[in-house]
Amino acid sequence: NQELYFLESACQSCPGAKLMKTSINNFNPQTIYIIPWSLNSISDFSVNTSTGAIYWTSYGPIPSKNGLFKYENNNITTMFLYSSAGAVCVKPNGDVVWAESNNVRDEQGNILFTISAINNIEMLEYDNTTNTFFVGGSDFIFDDQGNLIYNSGGSTILDMLMNNHLLYYSQNNTIGEVDFNGNNNRVINIYGASIPSMAIFEGGSITTTNNNVTSLIPSHDYFYSVENTGSIFLANPS
Repeated sequence: NQELYFLESACQSCPGAKLMKTSINNFNPQTIYIIPWSLNSISDFSVNTSTGAIYWTSYGPIPSKNGLFKYENNNITTMFLYSSAGAVCVKPNGDVVWAESNNVRDEQGNILFTISAINNIEMLEYDNTTNTFFVGGSDFIFDDQGNLIYNSGGSTILDMLMNNHLLYYSQNNTIGEVDFNGNNNRVINIYGASIPSMAIFEGGSITTTNNNVTSLIPSHDYFYSVENTGSIFLANPS
């Protein structure tokens, strides 16, 4: 049973963002926690689904709320304070890895690698099968060895995800995919508004009774893209 976590807020600058959770087989989002940060200041979040711990990175006008934070057992822990914390991910073994500026660090703050071509890493993914990190920021996607995977050519990459040895990225109004080695880049969807966020699931796993769901891409994977009106769209509904 696959699950989707996402953030929402009726006021993006107000000091509170709902962390929502829903089953994909029965799409019914429920609030599991309200992060006492504004949605505008939260740069990324990740959930350890084994322990229930919630991690988020943020940067904004309040220095004490910029960095890496954790919520678990009714307590918020400030793990690190940094003015440019941009991304966080939880590995399958529970290790927390996060990014600030152009550095990727472990849970103890040690630098694992640096990508000098990106000023601020804003996307961070880990592939367990190849033991490889992928990072995105501004116009670029790199792996942890510094290999350039994708260059948008001047258009900001808004989101990046991976599935079945492919990296998916959203760029303005389009969604594209590229191999882990940078080959076979192609656009798979174009939409009438900006696409700042995506989620990918196995084909056939999503069911819905929403009559407003719109088919967006050819049949090969199912995923939701969240565009800038706050609407959620289902790609290729079955």
